[in-house]
Amino acid sequence: MRRKDSRRHGRARFSNWVLGLLGFFVIAGFILFVFHHRHQDGSAAHQ
Repeated sequence: MRRKDSRRHGRARFSNWVLGLLGFFVIAGFILFVFHHRHQDGSAAHQ
């Protein structure tokens, strides 16, 4: 019983870590995407 509980806890902990890391990359990528497009629009307006 204890082994199964520890396995479930470890599995949930791992999935949470993966989801957190994935979410971080998605947010970082979105911020970079928006920043890049804003920078392009700004340079085009100056020219």
